Formats: sequence, C-alpha cells, structure tokens
Amino acid sequence: MSRQYMNISLAKVEAIARDFAATQKDIEVAARRAVSKTSRWIGGLLVRMVARETGIQQKTLRPRLRIYTKGNHMTARVFFGASAIPLAGLNPRQTASGVVAGKIERRRAFIAQNKNDERQVYRRIGRERQPLAIQYAHIDKEVDYAVINEVLPLLESRFYRIFEQELRWETRKK
Repeated sequence: MSRQYMNISLAKVEAIARDFAATQKDIEVAARRAVSKTSRWIGGLLVRMVARETGIQQKTLRPRLRIYTKGNHMTARVFFGASAIPLAGLNPRQTASGVVAGKIERRRAFIAQNKNDERQVYRRIGRERQPLAIQYAHIDKEVDYAVINEVLPLLESRFYRIFEQELRWETRKK
C-alpha cells in the first residue's frame, strides 16, 4: 500500500484562530490535541471499515493498528498492518466441504495441530499428502479501499472540526 498524506492549510487554521481571537500558544495546544484526536479517530474508523469489508472481527484487526506521533505532537502517523491473517486466528470451524472462518470459506481445507501443538488451517497442494499450505485471509485490497475511499475524504473536514472545538475550549478556559 502506498503512503497517504494530509496537509493542513495554514490559512484556514489562521482563519479559524482569528474567529476566536486565539494566541499562538492556544493555537499550538489546540493543534496538538486535534492531531492526536484525529489520528485516533482515523484508526478507529479504519478498523471498523476493514472489519465491515472483510467480515473479520474488530478485535482481531485492532492489534494491527499503530499510531505514532512525532516529538512536537504536530505530526501523527497511522499504520495499519495489511498483511495476510492466518485463518486459525479467525475462530475457524470444520465443515463437510472444508473450513469456514467468519465469512471466509476454504473448500477442501482442514484444521490440524502443527508441531508446536497450535491449531492451524491447512490445504493440500496437489493430490499427495504433502506439501500442505497454511490458509490465510488476504486483507490488503480491503485496507486500500477503506483508506482511499472511506477515510481520506473525511479526514480534512474532521481535523478542522476538532481543531475548532479544541480552540474554542482553549479560549474559554481563560
């Protein structure tokens, strides 16, 4: 997946600050909190959207989310691990035709213990007993779709709305 960036318009931030007669310190504090709250909102929205698209539970996807802030807290990075998820982590169950894990169905797959006594979902490659392939749920396309079509269009307006709320709070606090 490619990196996606959002740049904030300084002119728009200054226009919002003029409406509240905010000082430079008020603007910096409000911007820090707005960046933090917006990045957490992005993370939650991203987990919800990917869960909806894939049918995988949010509790399975949430550990793949990481939010990083830079030293001045004016920059945040949201990372979502889009690598494939082993079907064994999705509470699979054996059926007559294969294995079902949530909305994902793998025909001719089976659940077995591996050498470390962990349950794993396997499928034979070819007609022989060996080799076996571990089965995964690929979510990279759904993550890309969620970021580009669901999250990015809402991001800028959400940041400005949170920034305005935080600036209102900072100026009323005095």
